[in-house]
Amino acid sequence: MSTIHRPRPAAVAAALTLSAACALGAATSASARPRPPANAVTVTTNGMDYIVHGYLHPGTATLRWRNRDDEAHMMAFSRLKPGVTLRRLMAAQRKGERATVALLADGPDATYGSPATLGAHQSTTVTMANLARGDYAMICFLVAKNGMPHWQMGMVNILHVKGAARRGAPHAVATIRITDRAIVLPPAIRRGQGTFRVVNQGTKHHSLQLVRLAKGTTLAAYNRWFGGQSQAGKPVDGGGGVLAGGIDDLAGGHSGWLTLHLAHGRYGYASTDDITGPGLPPQSGVFTVR
Repeated sequence: MSTIHRPRPAAVAAALTLSAACALGAATSASARPRPPANAVTVTTNGMDYIVHGYLHPGTATLRWRNRDDEAHMMAFSRLKPGVTLRRLMAAQRKGERATVALLADGPDATYGSPATLGAHQSTTVTMANLARGDYAMICFLVAKNGMPHWQMGMVNILHVKGAARRGAPHAVATIRITDRAIVLPPAIRRGQGTFRVVNQGTKHHSLQLVRLAKGTTLAAYNRWFGGQSQAGKPVDGGGGVLAGGIDDLAGGHSGWLTLHLAHGRYGYASTDDITGPGLPPQSGVFTVR
């Protein structure tokens, strides 16, 4: 395929990701910010790593991912079978896809509503519904300038989900609806701030990915550039866009939450599960944050 690759841990060439440029630090007062969720963990990337600050409880769970590196990274996210250690996971990765698939508790096509790809110095926050107890692999399949996949450089880790389940939902300012034919954004998206419920009302897997577009760059042109870079095994930083995340795969009928802190600018969006060639799917478009 000629579009953006977003491989899952067990299917390196199966999924695609076109992501966004979210920028932290947009002006909001401390009193205007919502209360932090009760069940949340922060994962920080300083280089070829995922530094996990704590753990999650099962149930409704929030994952904040901060990429402080100078390169884009992704987070393939999948629950492991009981007893799988980080050492065993990394050994399976070296053996190949089949060995990795054998370690996955939910199979290679499971969806969780986890974070999408982040560009350099970007952050994203997702809240996942009904996250099961267990250990979750986090793997980056993007490629460095030397042609080596990031996971081979150490970007593999495990997030623990344990303890009593936590329920409840974040307060959402509006709902983003994804169908088999479109993504319907609410007017509130143009403010670029707040938590949005993301609902897959379709029958297939869909996602919501964003990209902040530079002046003069179209979403279609960026998508073609990213696809070319991915197919050539090259880094995906540049091309007139900044990657910064979104909410990854959601199965039909499932939902999650995406918290945005977008700087002013023009953003493209797409369901990358629906990109099957160099063109954009019907679930795509552009909006402006003012």
